[in-house]
Amino acid sequence: MKKSKNILILFLIMTVLISLYLFLKNRPESDGDSHIASDTIFILDLESDKINKIVLKSKNHTLNFVKKDEQWSANLPFPIKEGEVKNLSYIFFKFRADQLIDEAPVDLEQYGLKDPAVTIEVSTEDQVFHTMYLGQRAPTGTSYYFKLKDNPAVYTIPDYNAEKFLLTPADFRDNSLAQIEIQDINYFKLSRAGKPDLEIRINDDQSEFAQYGFGIWQMTKPYQEPISVATDKFQPILQSITSITNAERFVDDNPVDLSRYGLAKPQADLLIKTKKSQFRLLIGNLVNGEDAYYCKKSDSKEVFTLSGNSLSFLNTKPFELIEKFVNIVNIDNVDKVAISGLDSNHVLEIVRKEATSKDEATEIEADYLLDGKKIKEDQFKKIYQSLISLLVEAECPAQPKNTLPELKMTFQLNKGPHKEININYVPYDYDFYAVFRGGKAEFLISKDQVKAMIKELESLIKNAK
Repeated sequence: MKKSKNILILFLIMTVLISLYLFLKNRPESDGDSHIASDTIFILDLESDKINKIVLKSKNHTLNFVKKDEQWSANLPFPIKEGEVKNLSYIFFKFRADQLIDEAPVDLEQYGLKDPAVTIEVSTEDQVFHTMYLGQRAPTGTSYYFKLKDNPAVYTIPDYNAEKFLLTPADFRDNSLAQIEIQDINYFKLSRAGKPDLEIRINDDQSEFAQYGFGIWQMTKPYQEPISVATDKFQPILQSITSITNAERFVDDNPVDLSRYGLAKPQADLLIKTKKSQFRLLIGNLVNGEDAYYCKKSDSKEVFTLSGNSLSFLNTKPFELIEKFVNIVNIDNVDKVAISGLDSNHVLEIVRKEATSKDEATEIEADYLLDGKKIKEDQFKKIYQSLISLLVEAECPAQPKNTLPELKMTFQLNKGPHKEININYVPYDYDFYAVFRGGKAEFLISKDQVKAMIKELESLIKNAK
C-alpha cells in the first residue's frame, strides 16, 4: 500500500514537470514591451537620436530646431538650452495618446484643430517626415486634443507633453550669464552709489592660519590698510554668486533708454574675477511690484532681472565682513613688543639664534624676555596672546581732535611689508578709544575692554616674574 502511494506521488510530480516544460517551450516570445497594456495607443514611434529637425508653428512664432553634429541650434538671436530641445525630441519615442476620441471627425473646430494652436513638424536623418497638430485643452483639464496630418483620427495627449509644444522662445533661452566656479574666485569688488567701494581679494601671502579659514581673504578697500576677512561671513556672499550667473528673465534685448531701468547710472557695480575670466554686473532699479532688480552685463546690451534675494549682499557693510582683531600677528614674525600707558610699561622680546642639531640640521633656538629677563616660553606666549586678543567694536565716525594716546603698543617684526606697527589708543568719548594705526583712526574699541586686557596682562606678568 505504501509503495503504491509513493509511485502515485512520483507520477504526479513527473506530470507537473512535463506540463511546465511544454508550456515554457511553446509560450510566445516576449517582444520587450510585454509590460505595455494591449489597449495602449501609440500615435508615433521615432528614435529620438535620429530626429534632426523639429518645427513648432503657432500664431505668435515659428521655432525651427536643427541638429547637426549632435548639436541643436535654432532660428533665435540668443543661445538656447539644448536640454529643452532634447526633452522635446524624447516625446516622439513611443508617443502615446490618452484616448482615441474620434476616428473620423466631421468637425475639427470643436477640438481646436481646424485652426490648431501649434503645428508640429518632425523629420529624421533617414528622411521620415511627420506633421501633427495640437488643438485646445480637453474639458477634463489634464489633456489636449491632437492629430496627425495623414490620419483623420483625433486623440487626446497628456498636458505634460502638450505643454512642451506650447513653449515660447523665452522658454528655450539659455539664461546663463557666466560660468564661474566659487573655488576659482580670487577677486570681489562692489561699488555702490554714495558708499565707499568694497574690495576683497585672495591673500597671496597666507600663513598657517589659513587652514582654519583665517587670512584667506583680505579686504583692501575701503580701509587704509588690508584687513583679514572673516571667511564665515564672506562665504555666503560667494555662494550667492552662483545664483546671479543665471538671469531670472530677459526683459529687453535692445534697450533704447537704459535710464528707464536705472542702468544709465547704476546703483551698484559688481566685479568678480578668476584667473581665467571676469564677470561685471551692473545693477539698476527695483522692478515695480517685484522683489527683483533690472541688471545688465557691462559687455552686453541685454537687460534682465535678478531676484532681490540673490542680490541681498548689496547692503553689506565692510565692517560686517572683517576679522575684528586690532592687530593679530603670528608670534614667529615678532621680534619685540613695547607697551606703555594706563600704568603698564613693559617690553616683550624674542631673541632667536641658529643652532646645529646632532644630525647637522639647522634649527632656531629662542630666548623669551620680559623687561630684559628670561621667562618660560609658555608664560611669554600667554602674555603675548592677551595683547593680541583685543577686538574693535565699531567704525570710527570721525577723527578725534585730540590725538594724544593713553596707551601705545609697538610691534617690531621680522617679516612682512611693515617692520614696525604702531597702535595708539586715543580717547574718543567717555566710553571708547579711537584705535590709531598708520596715523589714522578707523575703528573704536571700548575702554572697558582695553582696561580688562591691561588687568589680565599685569596679572600674567606678575606670575611670570
